[in-house]
Amino acid sequence: MMNIILRIIAAIAMIAAGWLSSKNAEYIEYLIVDAGWSGWFLSAYISRILTGSLIALGALLVFLPGNKKLIINSSIVLAAALLLLTSIQPFVLDLTRCYICLSEFEKISRYQGIYLWAAVLATLVAVKFGSANVKSILPKWTAWILLVAGLSVPFILNYPAHWAVYGEVPVKEIQRDLELSKVDTVQFLAGNHEYDPSVWQEKRVLMLASLSCPFCSRAAYKLHVIKKDLPDFPVTVFLTGDTITLKTFIRRNLMDNVPYQLFNGPAFNQLCEGRVPRIYLVDKGVAIKEINYWGLFPDILD
Repeated sequence: MMNIILRIIAAIAMIAAGWLSSKNAEYIEYLIVDAGWSGWFLSAYISRILTGSLIALGALLVFLPGNKKLIINSSIVLAAALLLLTSIQPFVLDLTRCYICLSEFEKISRYQGIYLWAAVLATLVAVKFGSANVKSILPKWTAWILLVAGLSVPFILNYPAHWAVYGEVPVKEIQRDLELSKVDTVQFLAGNHEYDPSVWQEKRVLMLASLSCPFCSRAAYKLHVIKKDLPDFPVTVFLTGDTITLKTFIRRNLMDNVPYQLFNGPAFNQLCEGRVPRIYLVDKGVAIKEINYWGLFPDILD
């Protein structure tokens, strides 16, 4: 009986982690690229296979159809891998929150991620040594159904952006004069560089973002990853929001390598037209492309 309870607890933890992280699969993509483990294209699939594996193995743990030893051992390997990744996270990335434990929740620390996967791993090891007489209530062939269904969940909840299932457009050709001269009179509240209006004379990416917008946060971190690999990538970020939250936003998304300015008021509202994040490719002050954050890649200047 105790073995069943432990198995259910471990299964619920894995399914919950997989389900929640599936909704944040894009962020995990950027983490994988930032760590240098994959390129932009493959990371979209690696992140979803990883989160889907948590759901699939969690479901298999509940019923143990087929080869129960393989299911339990695979679950132990995955939990151990996530524990290792969470532990070495500061040495691989500069992030101290629990991103590697597959969450985008602001209040989850890296240490809580370590505790989570250490507890799951210990529970699974206990299950392994007490599973000799466990019998499945499902036939062996249902293992394939649970496996395929679990792996499919992340692709259903948050499919790779380039699939464009509903006709999403990553980049749209436009011709909009942004009237950036209005920014020259703005009183910046904070920033990490001296604003120079002459930067708009050449092609440059402009991102307009809010400190309270979760998608802006993803876009900001993605820009960090791009700038990390391409330090000369021309980009400027205009932020809006409360100065109290700026430090957290910058630290959370490692934006120290991305030029940004913080300001509020009519000038920002006119630029973003009431919607964030807005990302433009600007040439001589004119926005020639509007880019969805998930369609932003290093070759956007071509």
